[in-house]
Formats: sequence, structure tokens, C-alpha cells
Amino acid sequence: MKMIKRILPAAAALLLLTSCGDTSKVDSLISQSEKAATSAPEASSSQSDSATQTDVSLPDTASGDVDVDLTVLDSNMVYAQVFDMVNNTENYKGKTVKAKGSFAHTTDDTGSKDYYAVFISDASACCQQGLEFERKGEFKYPDDFPEVGADITVTGEFDTYMEGDYQYCVLRNAQMTKG
Repeated sequence: MKMIKRILPAAAALLLLTSCGDTSKVDSLISQSEKAATSAPEASSSQSDSATQTDVSLPDTASGDVDVDLTVLDSNMVYAQVFDMVNNTENYKGKTVKAKGSFAHTTDDTGSKDYYAVFISDASACCQQGLEFERKGEFKYPDDFPEVGADITVTGEFDTYMEGDYQYCVLRNAQMTKG
């Protein structure tokens, strides 16, 4: 029952990665998320405190470098904010967004394109919101990325793109740190 409570909300949240219709990327991310949830032991808060940073420092939120800081919002506000970002994309294009959550990875059907996302859980870890990101610089998966399910913080510029007939949201030129 506990596993179902983890998987069903994650599947629903993954739908945020699609505008409508095409679920191939979402289906793959769900599969990866399920594998990570069943193979990794429950993480304690002390483990995330000892995580090391893997990239350049993030923008200073006090100086106004981050327009939308999802890391400081409670679970209800994160859900509302990401819902608004997905449904009112023009209001957020070009804004710097910061999010903390778990790492997810998938590839397209041919295996030639990688997709990365940060999934933000609520306090009870039953509901998640997902944001795709593209890292700034040259990085190769899996060498330059954490394990699927690891805690990460991502900061990037909100944008959208078309793939086929579907529009997707993405954080471009993202900086990622573990923890």
C-alpha cells in the first residue's frame, strides 16, 4: 500500500512534463522513478545534509538573482506555483527558477536524447511536481550526474519548447548541485 501511495501521485505529477497527449517521456520517467523507489533505502535527513556540491554555486536569492524560489515554499504553494508555471508559461519565460527535489532521467525512444528532471515532493512524500532541466555546459550521463532518486537543487531559466505537436516546460542553462 505504501508503494502505491508513492507511485500513483508520482505518475500524476509526471504529467506536468507534458502539455497534453504524448506521454512517452513521462512513462519512461515513471519507470525510472519506480525503480529508484524500490531499490534505494529510505533516505534520512542526515544523509542529505552530508551531500556534496558538484557544480558552480547557485545564484544568491537575497540579491534577487532567483525570480521563483520553490525551495522556500510549503508543499501547497509549490504545487500551486508549478501548476501556474505550466499553465501560464508566458508569465515565466526568461525567469530564473530554483527547485530542490529528487533527480530523474530518461531517454527518447531511440536512446539518442537524454531528459533530466527534478521532482519536488510534499512533506509527506506522497505528491510530486516535476520540472525538466538542461544543464549549462558539457555533461555526460551517467558520469556527471547523481543516481536517479538522489536529492538535487537546480537553478535555471524557465522556457518552453515544442517536440512534435507538444509543448514542454524546461529550465535551461541549469546549474545542479547534489543535496
